[in-house]
Amino acid sequence: MASSAPLVVYGTGAGRLPAPVVPLPVGPPATAMRALSPTGIALKALLILAFLLVNKLGAGGSAVFFLVLFAMSFRSPEAAFLSFLIGMVGLATNFSIVPKNLVWTPLRLVLPFLAMFRFAFDLSHQRKSLFADGWYLALCVFVGVAALCSMAGGYYVEISMLKLVTFTTGMSAVFAGVKVLQSRRYDLGEWMIAVVAVIVLNGVLAIATGTAYRIPVPGEPVTLSSSFFKGPFYHANLAGPYCALAAVLLFCFWLTVNRRGTWVAIVLAVPLMYFVWLSRSRTGLVSLIFGIASAFLFAGIAPSLQTWRRRLGRRRTQVMVIGLVGVCLLAVGDVATGVVSRSIREFVVKYNKSATTIEVEDVMSSRASIITQQWETFLRNPLTGIGFQVADTEYFRRNATLFSAPVEKGFLPTGLLEEVGLLGTSTFALFIGLLALSRVLARNGPGLVMLLTYLVTNLGEMTIFAFGGAGGMGWLFVAMGILIGNRSTAVAKTIVQAGGR
Repeated sequence: MASSAPLVVYGTGAGRLPAPVVPLPVGPPATAMRALSPTGIALKALLILAFLLVNKLGAGGSAVFFLVLFAMSFRSPEAAFLSFLIGMVGLATNFSIVPKNLVWTPLRLVLPFLAMFRFAFDLSHQRKSLFADGWYLALCVFVGVAALCSMAGGYYVEISMLKLVTFTTGMSAVFAGVKVLQSRRYDLGEWMIAVVAVIVLNGVLAIATGTAYRIPVPGEPVTLSSSFFKGPFYHANLAGPYCALAAVLLFCFWLTVNRRGTWVAIVLAVPLMYFVWLSRSRTGLVSLIFGIASAFLFAGIAPSLQTWRRRLGRRRTQVMVIGLVGVCLLAVGDVATGVVSRSIREFVVKYNKSATTIEVEDVMSSRASIITQQWETFLRNPLTGIGFQVADTEYFRRNATLFSAPVEKGFLPTGLLEEVGLLGTSTFALFIGLLALSRVLARNGPGLVMLLTYLVTNLGEMTIFAFGGAGGMGWLFVAMGILIGNRSTAVAKTIVQAGGR
């Protein structure tokens, strides 16, 4: 397989002797994927950052920003995917870096629709359809049930319907994009790493400019929440979970992609893990630990190939050695100074600085009231809930409009039950179960890891339906995990087939 000599296809000549018929050039070996270029990634990241900063020019800059994104959607499927991804990252970015003005209000909702139409067009030319996938049919069932539940609840039905349409369109765009790209000879690896690098750069920029923490508005008292790190994102509740999600994606890339230069992913993961620590987000820390552990565990569902498994095994050994050495050093340092255990305790019980032990009440203090309120609302409407992505709170009723009706659910299970009751929650669970099963059957470890990690982030900050907010970026991280897994699995299968000849 290492030879670059032309491949000759033999037919039968005179006397039934083999005779050359068609000489075919042999490309590079299946394992010889182009190495990642740190310089190329850096340049792409700076280009994306400069593009995001165009929004600081005001409404005119934002209009140019969206016009370029829309133009990218028509160029190619790969450009359309990047356009969708950059737009969703920009939407979740710290307001000091990407200001959100009136232009963003309608156009942020247009972007998923444009992406969906683009990918629907590509799927029609490839003679494929999302309806061929059982998990997508389950998603459609959930959408239909959620719509019926919202109408039955009769509570801000117009807002529920608009959010449901946006969610359905966004999900269709995300997974249609995955389906289109997985059958093309794409190589979006450097662009995907560059997008994550932009998140790192945004965090550094926010720290350097003093906008990494929430600044109280004039007249508002300074509280503990004012000191929470939001870094690259517009809210402190996003910093921990989404930095963890980005770090897990990088770890999946490093662990499963068979090409040189993947060390760049680990280098970028380090500041993201530091951002998780700065955020003091327990959800972020749990998501990070869960995601990395899952990536290490599910890497073994790659195709059965001795050299492939050997490569993964070597990386597993590296991770284990590094992890054991790190744990030993931390243990020794903690015995000597007590700094580690004290820091972990303060991280977990962030609302009670005087605590000397970790109590369940301290851990649940920030979510207990929200969960209790959601559970009580669910008990009043156990079958259908009150409506998709609406809230039974005075703040929501005062501020909800058709194009801006943010809700803070916090905990996915009770949030679902409150919104769509037992009927909607059961169909959503079916969708998630079938989607996860499809990743297992496809032997797509990174896709499965990113899906499960994103679900874990929603146990502390429910963004899973919010395509008008940070939810689009979360699902696109899942999509990037699936694309990474598809690419790695395809290469591995090629090696298997080549080795069998």
